[in-house]
Amino acid sequence: MDDKLQRLIDREEIRDLVNRFSAYEDRRMWDEAADCFTEDGVFDETAVDGPLSTGREQIRAFFKEQVGPAMAFLAHYATGHVITEQSADEAKGFFNCFFEGGLHDGTIVKVHGYLDDTYARVDGKWLFKSHKVVLYGPRQFTRPSNEAV
Repeated sequence: MDDKLQRLIDREEIRDLVNRFSAYEDRRMWDEAADCFTEDGVFDETAVDGPLSTGREQIRAFFKEQVGPAMAFLAHYATGHVITEQSADEAKGFFNCFFEGGLHDGTIVKVHGYLDDTYARVDGKWLFKSHKVVLYGPRQFTRPSNEAV
């Protein structure tokens, strides 16, 4: 296959990884979300007072034991995906993300930032090697009134 065509296919597969991961999180598909990472992958949510999870199983546990019980809903909006470096089996990139989630007490959490990523091809499949949240501004917490609209 032509190298240029393969690079384009790889870029589309990496973008698909980002979209699948966001959809899995929003649909509470924790196993599938964790499987988007390499075995030794890193998910860094320290910018939003979350953990630095290392390894697929620690990431899976984070989703199931912390995110799942804490969040009533999640919604990720990923845009502007840029791949900055790319070789046959590794790539780097970032994408903008607006996140809105609801806590069980009715509090709404909003986050504006981007995800700084490293990707690796493992057994022919692109996965996150690292996925780091970086904030554009402070998180917002709002508590909506109980009045009917």
